[in-house]
Amino acid sequence: MGDVRHVPSTIFGPIGIAYIASHIEKYGGFNDLHLEVDVKKIIDLKPDIVGIGSYTDTYPLAKEAAREIKRKLDIPVILGGPHTTSLPHVTDPIFDVATVGEAEDTFLELLQLYQTGNFKTKGFEKIKSLVYHQDGELLMTPRRPDIIDLDYFPAPKRELLKYTKEGRTYSWNQHIHSSRGCPYDCVFCAAKKISGKVRYHSPEQIILQIQDILSRFNQPQITFSDDLFTLNVQRMESIAELIEREKLNKYCTFTCCVRANRLTDRVCQIFQRMNMRTVCFGFESGDDEIIKYLKAHNMKVEHNREAIQLSRKYDLKIVGNFIIGSPPETVKQLANTYWFVFSNRRDITATYFCHATPFPLIPWWDDAVREGLLDEQNINWQALNVGFNEHDSIFMNKNYSKEFFKEAYQHFKELEKSIFQINSKTEEFYGRPNRNTYLPEIYKKLPNFIEEEKEIMIISRQVSEIFIREVVSFNEKEVDFSVYEKEFPQITKNYDLIFLDHCLELLREPETIFSQLKPRGKILLLIHNPIHIANLIPFLLGKDLMIQDIYHTETSLIQNLAKQNFSLKKKEPYKYLSQKFMSEYLSLISFLLSRIEEFPFLREYDVYSSYLLFERT
Repeated sequence: MGDVRHVPSTIFGPIGIAYIASHIEKYGGFNDLHLEVDVKKIIDLKPDIVGIGSYTDTYPLAKEAAREIKRKLDIPVILGGPHTTSLPHVTDPIFDVATVGEAEDTFLELLQLYQTGNFKTKGFEKIKSLVYHQDGELLMTPRRPDIIDLDYFPAPKRELLKYTKEGRTYSWNQHIHSSRGCPYDCVFCAAKKISGKVRYHSPEQIILQIQDILSRFNQPQITFSDDLFTLNVQRMESIAELIEREKLNKYCTFTCCVRANRLTDRVCQIFQRMNMRTVCFGFESGDDEIIKYLKAHNMKVEHNREAIQLSRKYDLKIVGNFIIGSPPETVKQLANTYWFVFSNRRDITATYFCHATPFPLIPWWDDAVREGLLDEQNINWQALNVGFNEHDSIFMNKNYSKEFFKEAYQHFKELEKSIFQINSKTEEFYGRPNRNTYLPEIYKKLPNFIEEEKEIMIISRQVSEIFIREVVSFNEKEVDFSVYEKEFPQITKNYDLIFLDHCLELLREPETIFSQLKPRGKILLLIHNPIHIANLIPFLLGKDLMIQDIYHTETSLIQNLAKQNFSLKKKEPYKYLSQKFMSEYLSLISFLLSRIEEFPFLREYDVYSSYLLFERT
């Protein structure tokens, strides 16, 4: 099975595919299963059948993957995911068949049909919830009813939630879908139409999943990825009781999504018992009329304020989500949202501003088609995401111009960034330095490594670039900031010095970058130390660190770059020990030294990161 909805930077993996995998294994005996994001890897496996999951904005990638597979292999390719449920009538003939809605039973029946040797369209008509082409005609079978008791589905096959990219294996964050469905009809969301009525896993099943994640993946934070976790308070209490009984709240924290008007003292007290640390709200707006329009229910800004106050009372971190640019929104209403967030910036831990986007199955889709903003026969699928792009995004507001919104959107994104910087509490929760104090301090050391170089390229992140520009003056030196994102930018000249800022492990082909140096050019690396003592906790709990597979140590870098004719000229460590965990760390070191004669991780336990300057020989 493949999944083109998820790229290596995505936090949460395709749990829907993991559910399908466990289901077809339990009820059909199919156990030779693979999950990949790399089409070449899929082709190399030479599978019998491929299923591809896709969201609407990644549908072109799904079609491209299917075509590539079909060019190399004569096998069936099945499409699934939210896209086909939302727009079954646009399914491309490149797919042999597509599933609609919950796909566990549907996919199982397709595999059983395949086993008969008659994987043809005439066999499809007997299986519910399918879309397929036959003799040039698009056909759809009746949709199967949703499963009410989610415990019918076995727990997801979590060991599949990893992927290989360029020879390295990565794991997605393990999350829990404790329910499916949503009862609300928000104008911007199709969750109710896609997922159906609300249904639940039993509290006992949820506890088994938590225990599985803790025992096999050693994950200290678990997210409940339900649309709304707090719909059934009695069920929440049952889950909290079991968590307390099994003492699971001693080993991990939790995150969930909450509707502002459903947060009460009782709910917060249940959260405390569970060790729920973060709650995510769809605040949506700071204006009463727009909230009422978006949420389609009796919601008010006051509910948002009360939810923030309750969260603060119970020491809950807040993630706030907002929709801006909706059709009826005025400039004043847009400003109300900005100032609502600004006035609560000290209480909101993180916020995300989403552009009002016409997704399938919501009223905005029909409006956009009727107004000629969207052509169903020629859709720019990448435009259907909540990030605003002045060239591709579908702009539906009636009261201000796209040019005005473009400028306003940048102000909102700056506010989003500043809130994160204000409220980042990395040290409190992880024993690592707060980025907002760490970055300015570490960049102050940067001039120590820059001498007479005239042309410098800095490969960094956007937030890091801001800090660098604030604390470092390069005088007359020519500096090219090439911000690393998904693809490395085209380099057109050679440099005296290339600075790789906390990103060496992310680069696909660092050798290509090194080739852009002038003779006797230098490479300056700023790297995290993977054997800092804060990283020892997973090791002590029995989980492999895989240091050499993911992160470079100082020793491995010196060895590898020596093979490419680079020698180390200068280095400087940045040492850090959390004051909050100082006594625990010292006790840990004493414990390890008393029992292990040679423990190499302790050699640099207090080095959080290091500058390493190499020169081409």
